[in-house]
Amino acid sequence: MYTQAVARKSRLLDTRKHNYYFTEKEYERVKLEDDKKHAKAMSKIEEQLLETQKKAKEQLLEAQNKAAEQLLEAQKKAKEQQLETAVKFLQCGMDITLVSTIMNISISDIENHMAGGCEQLTNI
Repeated sequence: MYTQAVARKSRLLDTRKHNYYFTEKEYERVKLEDDKKHAKAMSKIEEQLLETQKKAKEQLLEAQNKAAEQLLEAQKKAKEQQLETAVKFLQCGMDITLVSTIMNISISDIENHMAGGCEQLTNI
């Protein structure tokens, strides 16, 4: 009877070890799967973040380009208006050097504007 009890106990211990071994293996398998899922999710989030940053950069560049174009256009308009005013002063009989000095416009710009070559402005 003692031998049977020892054999049962030995089988029980073997079964526990066996169960423990497979429980550990199952835990490792599940942990590995979870780690893979987590890595995949993190990769996806990183891709989305990079895409969002790329779009934000593109939008910022577009806004900067648009602002620069608008500023350049406004500067051209202001210069054109200034030249128109200078021409009006000249038509009223003022001296070109005096108008140039007062309005801070080069004489060549005024002369070009009067001749119709307003695209060749030097001080834009």
